[in-house]
Amino acid sequence: MMSSVRKAMILKVIFPASMALLAASILPAQAQNQTAGRYTMHQTDDGMVRLDTQTGAVSVCNRIDGSWACKPMADDKAASEETERLRKENSQLRAEVKRLDKMLGLGGAGSSREVDPPRPGAGQRSFRLPSEAEVDQALNYFERLLKKFQDRLKKLEQGQSNEPKQL
Repeated sequence: MMSSVRKAMILKVIFPASMALLAASILPAQAQNQTAGRYTMHQTDDGMVRLDTQTGAVSVCNRIDGSWACKPMADDKAASEETERLRKENSQLRAEVKRLDKMLGLGGAGSSREVDPPRPGAGQRSFRLPSEAEVDQALNYFERLLKKFQDRLKKLEQGQSNEPKQL
């Protein structure tokens, strides 16, 4: 068994010394990473690939007319996020089309579209085109309405012309 003197010596001398050695070995590696720069470059057949170590952006660098130019590479993550956003939007729009079809009565049994089940408390709404007789009836109504309006205008004009003029 270890004596208490040995334990005290280990805790006072050896442990702090080992921590100092560990810290001394870590600091140069951290300093090297900080001084290495923001970008890392890798040789390819066509030029260089540049990695931005702070943002993760990757660019392809080529020599064009005696000068170097770097162009950002397509980001698959951004493309997949856009694809997912479009999928969600498409799903929402399909749901809206179904809802409107149901509201107008266009999603009948013969339709290939799926129809949502009726909501409780919602009345049966259906949309149908008017028959030829109903169209004629509506046009006759508007024709009579227009004729009455024209007759009233004529009476007003005649009523004004019969009044004596004051000078």
